[in-house]
Amino acid sequence: MKYDMNSLSFKEKRKFQVILNVIEGKFTIERAAVVLGYNKYYIKKLVTEYMNFGVECLIHKSKGLPSNRRANLELKSLIIDLYKKNYLGFNFTHFREKLLKNHNIQIPYTTCKNYLNSSGIFSPRSHRIKSKKDIHSLRPRRELFGELIQMDASIHLWFGDDKTHLHAAIDDATGIIVGAHFSKQETLKSYYIVLRQIIAKYGVPWELYTDNKTVFNYNSSKNANHDKPTNFRFACNRLGIDIITTSVPQAKGRIERLFGTLQDRLINEMRLANIQTIDEANMFLPGFINDFNLKFALPLNDNINGFEKLDNLKVLDYILVKFYPRKVNKGSSIKFFNKQYLAFNNASKQQLLNPGANVLVPQNFKDELFLLDDENILHYLVELTPEEIEIRTINQRSPLIKKVKPKRYHIPTFTHPWREYPVKDIITFLDYHPEDFQEYIQ
Repeated sequence: MKYDMNSLSFKEKRKFQVILNVIEGKFTIERAAVVLGYNKYYIKKLVTEYMNFGVECLIHKSKGLPSNRRANLELKSLIIDLYKKNYLGFNFTHFREKLLKNHNIQIPYTTCKNYLNSSGIFSPRSHRIKSKKDIHSLRPRRELFGELIQMDASIHLWFGDDKTHLHAAIDDATGIIVGAHFSKQETLKSYYIVLRQIIAKYGVPWELYTDNKTVFNYNSSKNANHDKPTNFRFACNRLGIDIITTSVPQAKGRIERLFGTLQDRLINEMRLANIQTIDEANMFLPGFINDFNLKFALPLNDNINGFEKLDNLKVLDYILVKFYPRKVNKGSSIKFFNKQYLAFNNASKQQLLNPGANVLVPQNFKDELFLLDDENILHYLVELTPEEIEIRTINQRSPLIKKVKPKRYHIPTFTHPWREYPVKDIITFLDYHPEDFQEYIQ
């Protein structure tokens, strides 16, 4: 290919001028080598080639030819189509993992990024605004696996059209997700489920690091129970677990960063799996957590395991309990969530309770109900059927049906002081029925 001076680049024109100065004697070879950044032997070679072949020797031989590193157009088109159709919203690192796992396509991160950027697709993480945050000192990781568990819940549009709460727990020493559960609200029951997952799979941890939600603390001093442990804290005390609470999110940064990662990865994974309900999401979580821990968690060393195994897991059903204060009705029954219950002792005999007495209704992990009276005696609660409630209401205090007693008449004797008056006047005064006194009137 013939080249003229107009087709040369700025770098090539500069090289041509320096070589021309060497040929004309204006530059020495040593000076030309310094100016162009080449060694003097290469300058001598360029001078010789220029004198034999002209300007073309100063131009790279691959100029105008396709690059040996040019993109595979078919592969580029396939990657862009896959991202737009199946993986839209994935960050590029997560997308590369899916390409390798589901499509057996392995490409470098930069190549994947360049392919997508060339078609106007940019990573979702690149658009996030990083605000300036207060500086917080780093806290070193705990040494033992199970020594400290950070626990919290995050409300987000995880799947479907409604926001839900993801309750999760992560180990401070290794970054292993030890428990997770979805529910509509942030509730004590959900935290109990996460704690049960931890104990069933790993054991009883030493400490829990949480926020100041009322599940863990009664925050207001105006609360009548502010000096008493919450249901969750009471259960942890029975298991020997200490609870540390804080109002600073950065203090439990590991669980906060976990939710940021899950909001990026878990949402996309559940969208691929077409998750629409809470039950489906809770069934999906165990498999996702296993893959997540393999990829992101630190390796686990069994020699430094701080969890304490619990031999009998059935005990947890009676430790993870919720207590409800109630008052005994006049019929010696308890009203609990619009249902009425009777208390029975171990001998299956009904336990009569004082009306108006304050009692506690413990509800265990399996939602079984009991009654704890003022003498700390535990009784079973049996639900009354609607028919039994109706019969008890009619017999006891129904305002619609009144028992009418037969009217009894007292007939005074002849020596009674009333006999001083005429009998007719007495009958008229007392409004008695005359037919009942015919024999006396005659």
